[in-house]
Amino acid sequence: MLATLTDPLILLILALLLAQSLTYLIGGLSALRRPTLSKSAEARARRELVEWGLLDAKQSTVPPDRQALLRAWARLTAQSRVGMGVGILLAVALLLALLSIPGSAALLGSSLPPIFLLALLLLQAFYLGMFAGQAAALVWGGTKATRLAPTGRDAGGSPKGGTASFQPRPLSAYRSRQVALLPGAVLLGDVLLVGLTNRLLLPGLPPTELWCLILLPAAMALVCLGGEYATRRIARLPALTLADDPTLAHLADGKLRAHLMGMLLELEVFGLFILVGSQWMLRAFGPASSNSGLATSALLVYAVIIISLRGLLERSQRDRG
Repeated sequence: MLATLTDPLILLILALLLAQSLTYLIGGLSALRRPTLSKSAEARARRELVEWGLLDAKQSTVPPDRQALLRAWARLTAQSRVGMGVGILLAVALLLALLSIPGSAALLGSSLPPIFLLALLLLQAFYLGMFAGQAAALVWGGTKATRLAPTGRDAGGSPKGGTASFQPRPLSAYRSRQVALLPGAVLLGDVLLVGLTNRLLLPGLPPTELWCLILLPAAMALVCLGGEYATRRIARLPALTLADDPTLAHLADGKLRAHLMGMLLELEVFGLFILVGSQWMLRAFGPASSNSGLATSALLVYAVIIISLRGLLERSQRDRG
């Protein structure tokens, strides 16, 4: 299958994946190396803090504790970009290494054209690497963000304010039950949709249904499990430390966790969109035995519904914490 790497379409896809990963990686690293925030990064972080109720939009001068939050917010974004860039590069490299093993292509058991199959695999590697990289970066970066150094001391020399008395709250404080169940419910709906349309509209079990019904949903199920694990790790992060304003520290602590969980949930929804889009491509461009106009249209409608859920998740998470 690696012989298809010289195909212009595959070369274009690889170039786009490399450009995207380097954009994430270089942009994130340059942001992390700056001693101060760039104006654009500060504006983005300030806008997010205002939306989450942690900063007054009318304030012309940002207090020191809010400045620490701005830096932490911007740093998390930069670390997330680095994680996604590294994850994409590693995932694509791992895929190409696996495909270089003799006989690996035969194990895929697909009647799809090699070029189409490789393009599909590269798309999955792109997403899986991006998700794994962001999840790792958010868990690690969240640990650093909750350790903001206090600037005040009490009479005994101990840090003032802080959140020593604040313990992490239950997971339900940072996301609603409906939001937690959403990725699994959408994935189950996808499997039922593909299974029913196959049963009702397609004769037998076409070869592409192995991908539609088993392989691609199984990969997405692993993503959902990984997202749940990362979410629970975020909920157990140390309490956010801020000086002089325990009330702000408590509020910011909850908002920070809810924000990190929201970023993971949005990427899971994006992954579900890629899943359904891949299934649509398998149906639309695969063998004639796997193609049905009604089944293909149903997947397209489902993909549009999924991508519209990202805004709903953002609004739901903004009220949490």
